[in-house]
Amino acid sequence: MAVWTAVTAVVLALAVGAVLLLIGAVPNSTANEVAPPFCQGRSCAGLDPDVTLCADDGVTTASAWLAGREVDLRVSARCRAAWALTRDPRAGDAIEVRGAHGDVRWQNAQETGVRAFTPMIPDARGEAVQVCLAARDGRVCATRTKNTHKR
Repeated sequence: MAVWTAVTAVVLALAVGAVLLLIGAVPNSTANEVAPPFCQGRSCAGLDPDVTLCADDGVTTASAWLAGREVDLRVSARCRAAWALTRDPRAGDAIEVRGAHGDVRWQNAQETGVRAFTPMIPDARGEAVQVCLAARDGRVCATRTKNTHKR
């Protein structure tokens, strides 16, 4: 009889806990946690900022415009990486990101109006990085000149 009572109490406690979790009365700790990035610094070189979750905390630190198109320098302090992004390219536009230590990545826009970005370069120290947009209309670049990573 005592075993049956103990089993009933455990089942009842589990059922009540499940109901509270479903209605949100018990905080779900994983809902507020940020997923860790898949890379950091050098290990991000050449990788996609969306797939690695580095884009999640990416901020624009420099921008340039050419004939109504914009190229942004995006930086993730959490991943210690940077990339170039354009949201409204024309087919054939090329974007490039260049690091302080010679790292370069580029990407050609495949379609007009479809967001394009370069693979990432390491940016461990938040040093000066440049982005460029090259097109039939010409070429423009923007450079971030200050450290953007918190230490």
